[in-house]
Amino acid sequence: MYEPRSGKTLLPFSSAHLKLVKRSIANLCLANTLKKSCPYTVHRSFALQVERLTKAEYPAHVLVSVAEKLVTVVQRGDKPEKRNRIEKSCPVVLPYV
Repeated sequence: MYEPRSGKTLLPFSSAHLKLVKRSIANLCLANTLKKSCPYTVHRSFALQVERLTKAEYPAHVLVSVAEKLVTVVQRGDKPEKRNRIEKSCPVVLPYV
């Protein structure tokens, strides 16, 4: 089961940080749960992370939005054609005259 090693609390949603920062924190917590949990404990680990985010006053609509995005990323997977396109491109070097 995935649990972060540090016992620190998460950044409260009421902080003055940008919405992007707060959303990134929620995304990182939930994505790490999916990546680092074994299939048998992923449900419990995900619930613990949602509980941590709820204690930090993250609203439900933010958590739902982040979870929906993670579902689409997991369903889509890593597209091999994107990787191949990047590997085939070569940098162009122009001499300075």
